[in-house]
Amino acid sequence: MKRILVERDADEWKKPLVDAIKKYIIDNYLEEVSCRPFTPKKCLGDIVFKKKYAYQFFCALKVLIKHFLYLRLELANAEIDGVAIGRYVVATVMRHPKAAKSSSFALFRKPKIILIAACYYAVAEITSKDIEYSYLNDSSYLYGIVNDVLLKNGVKVFRQGYPYCLVECDKGCKRQIDPLRLRLNRAGFSYKKAEEYVNARLENPQKNIGYFQIEETLINNFAVEKRKKVAVVYTHSFTDAQLVYGYDGFESVYFWLIFTVEKLIDQGYFVLLKGHPNFWAPDYQSKVVAWDKDVWLSVLKYVKKMDLVQVIDFPLYNGTLLGLLDKSETLLVSHHGNAIIEGAAKKFKTVSSVCSLWGDFYCFGESWRTKSEYNRLLEKPLQEFACNPEEALRFVYDNYMNPLGYHGPFYWKRLIAPKLGVEEAELERFPSLIIPSQIRCYDDVVKNITKGIVRFSDFGSSS
Repeated sequence: MKRILVERDADEWKKPLVDAIKKYIIDNYLEEVSCRPFTPKKCLGDIVFKKKYAYQFFCALKVLIKHFLYLRLELANAEIDGVAIGRYVVATVMRHPKAAKSSSFALFRKPKIILIAACYYAVAEITSKDIEYSYLNDSSYLYGIVNDVLLKNGVKVFRQGYPYCLVECDKGCKRQIDPLRLRLNRAGFSYKKAEEYVNARLENPQKNIGYFQIEETLINNFAVEKRKKVAVVYTHSFTDAQLVYGYDGFESVYFWLIFTVEKLIDQGYFVLLKGHPNFWAPDYQSKVVAWDKDVWLSVLKYVKKMDLVQVIDFPLYNGTLLGLLDKSETLLVSHHGNAIIEGAAKKFKTVSSVCSLWGDFYCFGESWRTKSEYNRLLEKPLQEFACNPEEALRFVYDNYMNPLGYHGPFYWKRLIAPKLGVEEAELERFPSLIIPSQIRCYDDVVKNITKGIVRFSDFGSSS
């Protein structure tokens, strides 16, 4: 019997995904699998008492310490044998809300995470010899080290990754990020249908963003100050999956945000700072929401005295905002947010990071790879920024309209919700409502979830 590595003590609500993966393996590889738990707390003991782990541990530790001490190397760029271990370390460090606001707190937090990351690397190297499959949730952080080590050693890794429910990282997939960084070029592209989809998305964002809540009074009283040169800066979650698509010179989107606002003001822009809908998500069963609100309050305090900044401190439809702006006098700036796609589809000039779902293979606007490149980009005259709405609509068709994607019929929570008699939005807010024993026709649900699992080798080549 083959073995699949899974989280030990994983929440019960994740069981349908694990069962779907096991069924998928049986159906496609004719192999029964048993679960082998991954136990992070046991890692340190393995390093101390088992010599076979020690060598791998010290190899990883040496690389990380070198990049930590020599600032010019940048910790986020640390790699060992093709595994971007430094990026996962920085993502984990910066997820803490205090690290997002304080460089000194982040600095003191790094040595601890470095030690843990080296343990994960060593244990993953040894574990890869005893398993054939793996599914570890929350793989944007230290579990990402484990996944990339396993892939390097030929283990098939299953991972969640927007816009898909589940992806099988099989042959040809060198890093877990590869399936997320592709130009898909799905057949049947229609400019008109993609445009209609964007219009519907702008008119009713709640359909795609379950936590989007509006206050009609605030919206009706909102007005944009009339200026000749305007930059809309879209904020992001400060504590969730910040480096999932790579590293572009900013260790956190908080640091990116502060840099961006200051630079745009220096270049003569009037800045509209739009808060992320997540900041006002009600009753969410997630500590990340509370962390985001805490950091957002720090941002508000920082920009309060800036005359050239207007803050949108309530959930506002992106479509409403875009309708109030003059395309010829506006620049939309985002690190990796979906709002930039909507703006580009509406023929606005845009700037975003290549460390995003569209990377540099959907060229609808300007993008940057490094902090110095970003700095130069923001110094360009507004009239020189590129805009290619067809590329944005191509992205929409390939990803948002993909039937195997997050918005398609096989998204697992969409399949489970009616079998529990609840709304899908409720499961997004309270995933603990997913109690496998209470899901009607459980086997059928699991079977349908497998239909949404996509295989990397079917995609083509990664960029």
